[in-house]
Amino acid sequence: MSAYLTKRLTYMVVILLAATFLIFSLYALTPGDFITGNIKLTPERKAELREIYGLNKPLLERYGTWMKHAFHGDFGYSLAQQKPVLTLFNQYVWNSFLLA
Repeated sequence: MSAYLTKRLTYMVVILLAATFLIFSLYALTPGDFITGNIKLTPERKAELREIYGLNKPLLERYGTWMKHAFHGDFGYSLAQQKPVLTLFNQYVWNSFLLA
């Protein structure tokens, strides 16, 4: 029984990591981002923002940084609503739970 649970937990972790990497990669590789689409920014400011947000780093490095922050409960900051994402998640999760 213990070997079965260990095997299932291992599969679960591998599938979870593969799914998060796939989704992260697809999102990261889509053309355009919030910096490219902003026509008000100068090229110097765009380069500065890419450095600040780490968009100039390789995909695997960005994924590793994202996973590290996610394990610590830091899901980033919503640029659209100017609030931490975890606050927004906590605000709306119960409505989604009730709908489900």
